[in-house]
Formats: sequence, structure tokens, C-alpha cells
Amino acid sequence: MVVIRCTRKLLDRLRRFTPSEASSTTALGDWYATILLTKPQHVVLLVNATTRLPVVIAARDLSTLPLRFAEGLSAVLTALQIPAEVIAAEVREMRDVTFTTTASRSVLGTMNDYAIFIEAAFHHEVGLSCTG
Repeated sequence: MVVIRCTRKLLDRLRRFTPSEASSTTALGDWYATILLTKPQHVVLLVNATTRLPVVIAARDLSTLPLRFAEGLSAVLTALQIPAEVIAAEVREMRDVTFTTTASRSVLGTMNDYAIFIEAAFHHEVGLSCTG
């Protein structure tokens, strides 16, 4: 199971909140997520609580967020040359998803830093692409 700790802005759009004190059983642990209302497209920024690894995916059809997040994470880990069997184990463990509230201001600060970069990259058309 993976716990995705969402900002209020994202939770309001997901409508899938589960009050939970549980922790992820994945190797990477909990993830934090927010929606960025960027142009030309809205994106969801997910940041790992332990490693601060970011994954950016398109915000369309939020009902498929868990599946597209797993695909996006797989693409990022592949780009980082993580062994395929390690990636497969992480994605397999991510089949069950719990959406809950944030619990760390430190991770939220990291997300704000990434958000500034992402918005600037879209504004300046740096060629930033997101998965899913």
C-alpha cells in the first residue's frame, strides 16, 4: 500500500479522502501530492517524503491518478537506471492507494520549491514534459 498525502486543493478535487495514520508499505514510503494549475496544462506534483524525488503527471482524469502515478514513477526510476525488478516490486506494492492529509511542513516546502521550477519551466517553454 502507498499513502499519498495530498494538499487540501488536491483532496477537494479527488473526493477520495481517508483519514489515516498508516504508513506506506512500499520501499520508498509515503508520497506528498498537490495540483498545480499551470498553463498549458494542469499537473499533479508528487514528491517522495524520504528521498524528495519528484514525479509530475498530467492532472486530467484524477480518477486514474493512482495508475498514472505508478506509470510515471516507473518512468522516472527507469531514467535513473534503477533495476527493473526493483521498479516492478515498487509498482506492485502501489496497487492499494490511500489518500490522506499532509503531515510534514518540510516536504511541503520542498514541493513549493519544485512548483516554482515547474511553473517557470512551463512559462519559459523549457521543454518540461510530464508523464500520463
